[in-house]
Formats: sequence, C-alpha cells, structure tokens
Amino acid sequence: MSGGRDHTRTRCRSECAPRLFAGLAALAALALGPAARAQEIDGVVVDLRTGVGVEGARLWLHDTLGATYDSARSDAAGRFRLRAPEAGLYLLSVRREGYADITSPSLEVGAGEQVAFRMELPPTSLANLRDISDALAVNERLRRGIVPACRGRLRPGHGILVGVVRTRRGREPVAGARVRLLPPDGGDAQVTVTDAGGAYLFCAVPPGVDMPVEVFARGFRVEAQPVEVRAGTIAWYDFRMRPAG
Repeated sequence: MSGGRDHTRTRCRSECAPRLFAGLAALAALALGPAARAQEIDGVVVDLRTGVGVEGARLWLHDTLGATYDSARSDAAGRFRLRAPEAGLYLLSVRREGYADITSPSLEVGAGEQVAFRMELPPTSLANLRDISDALAVNERLRRGIVPACRGRLRPGHGILVGVVRTRRGREPVAGARVRLLPPDGGDAQVTVTDAGGAYLFCAVPPGVDMPVEVFARGFRVEAQPVEVRAGTIAWYDFRMRPAG
C-alpha cells in the first residue's frame, strides 16, 4: 500500500503541478479581464473618378498637433491598416504621385475600436486642371468654379490649396467661414471665405510644410491645422467645425 501511495504522489507531482499552474493562469486571466484590443483604422484608398483602389499610396496617422503614430502603404486593392496608440482624435494623411495630398477631417477612435474609412483621391497635375475640376465633384460649386476662379492667378512653382468646411459631424457645409493661410516665408497671410457649399480655394500657394491654416466662423470654435503644399500640385484639406461654448 505504501508503495502505491508513493507512486501516486510521484505521478501527481509530474501531472498535478502543470494542471495547477494552468488553473492559476486561467484565474489570473479572468482577474485581469479580456486582452485589450488595439485601436485600428481599416480603410481603402480609391480614385475619386473611377472608384478603383489606388495601390502604393503612403498614409500617416497623426494627432491634431501633428505628432505621427503610424504609417502604411496601400496594397494592390487600395486597402490599408493603421494602429492608434490610444483612444482619441486623429487625422489621416495620404500621398500618392499623380493625386492630391489629402488630409482627412478628425476621426474619433474609441478604445479597442476598429474604424472603417474610405479616402477618395482626385488627380492633381496642374497641366490637367480642367480634368481636375470634373474630379472635384464633392462640391458642385467648387467643381464648376475652380478653373475660372484660378484662371490668370496660377503662378509657376506654386500649388493650389482647396477643401470644404463642414460641421463636426460632416453633414452640413459652413458657408461664410473665414479661412486664413499663413505662408512659410513670413509674407502676408492669404484670406478667403467659404462659399454656399462650404468650399474654400487658394490658387497661388507658395510650397511649404506645416503652414498654419485657421478657420473662423460665427457660432463655432476656431479650427486650425498645419498643411503641406507642393509646387505644381493641389493639396486638399477639409475642416470640421465644433460649436462654440
């Protein structure tokens, strides 16, 4: 009998200990709760005119102060994935040769949330400005007005800055908003006013990085973000306005 008990003890040492440790690990996992899911933005980049995915677009995820947290390149179908370090408001910028440099309105990402996002890129070569006006169909007045508005105002070595100002939820355009661009060379600020569709347009912007753009509208907080404009391209930056107070 004694030998049988010793054999049982020996077998339990070899078999019971792993089971005990596994049980403790399971209890610890229950105590800590489920593993936190990362905040992710799963999206697609498409050509604005054709709806076809754009391969090789470079994307950056950054906060409203300009700090960059992740980057990616779209695949053959235009798909991409970016990870946010924590819940909060983020901006998504995209660049692809032959298309406008686009920065999204602010995206609110919740803890552990996966956000689906679609970015539509308009072609940008100033040599094909008439084609671009057809591509900018997001705003009818902008589509009809960009070519005549910029005729005679384009300057060699400069670019165009364009976009739409909307309410925070992105549903309503904000007409009559004052948009101010501060050039990188310290020159005079350029100022324009949004039209009935919330669109603004600067036709001759000197190239630069992190140029401040500020938007003022009655009943809303002042919104600002840095923009980048390259020579011979159209940069598109939208703004979403938050109610004052």
